[in-house]
Amino acid sequence: PLRSLTPFARPRSVSLDLAGVSVAAFSAMQSCSRTFGCLAALAAILYALKPLVLREIILKPGIRANNYTSRSDVPASCASFDELATPSGRQLDYTRYGGTWYSFASNEPTQPKGACHCDRFTWIAGAGYFTVVLDALCSLFTSAAQPIRFAMEGALNGTPGYKGSLREGAPAVGARLIPNNVLWVSRDYSATIRYSCSPDYLGVPVFASLQIWTRAPTTPNTRRGRALLRRAHSLVHFSDEYVEYAWGVPGDCSKLPAAAEG
Repeated sequence: PLRSLTPFARPRSVSLDLAGVSVAAFSAMQSCSRTFGCLAALAAILYALKPLVLREIILKPGIRANNYTSRSDVPASCASFDELATPSGRQLDYTRYGGTWYSFASNEPTQPKGACHCDRFTWIAGAGYFTVVLDALCSLFTSAAQPIRFAMEGALNGTPGYKGSLREGAPAVGARLIPNNVLWVSRDYSATIRYSCSPDYLGVPVFASLQIWTRAPTTPNTRRGRALLRRAHSLVHFSDEYVEYAWGVPGDCSKLPAAAEG
C-alpha cells in the first residue's frame, strides 16, 4: 500500500515552537477532562508534536547518515539567485514548468544514500504558491522498497526577472521554506536544474542541495545525462562523488504509483 508521509493537498504550516505544542497539549487535556475523550486528546498532542518528531527522527538523522558536514563540496555560504541564475531561470513560465518530472540526479542531504530510487515529482502551481508531490520507492524502515508519497509547498515569485527565485519546504513536517531556485530550464521545458541553499537549516550551518529533473527517466551513461551534468557543473559547485541517480535499473520502478493530479 502507498505510504503517505503527508496528505496530498496544500500542506498547512504547523508551528514548531515548544510554546505552541504546550498550548495544543493544554487545550487537548482540557477537552479530555470535560468530555473524557482522552484518546482524541492524545491524538491532538501527537499531531502537534509531529513536525518536531519528523524533523528530529527523519530529516536530521538523514543528514547525519550522509556525513553531510564532512563532504568536500558543502559551500561556506550561499550564492544569491542573481549570481547563479540563467535567463531561462529568471523568466520561468510556471504554466509550462508544471506537471510531471523525474529526478535524474541529486545530492539531497536529507536522503540517505541508496535509501530511495525512482523519484518522480509532480509540480503544481497555485495562486502565489505551488505544491510539489514526490513519489518514490524507499527502504527507510524495511528491507524491501515501499512506495511513499511526500508533499512539499512553496512560494512563487511575482517579481519580473526573478520568476525562478522560489522558496520551498515542508513546514508540516518541520522543514521551513528556504530558497530553492530554478537556475535553468531547457528551451522545450524537458529538463531543469534546481538549487537549494540556506544557512542554519536542519541543524547544519549551510544546507545545499542540487536537483536535476527531466520529463522522462534519464540515466547518467547517456549523452543527455552527461550534458546535463556538465551544465550543472557550470552553474554551481558540487562533487559527482555525492550525486545519486534515481533511475537506471530497467523495470525496477514498476511499483511506483500513478502520478498525483493537479
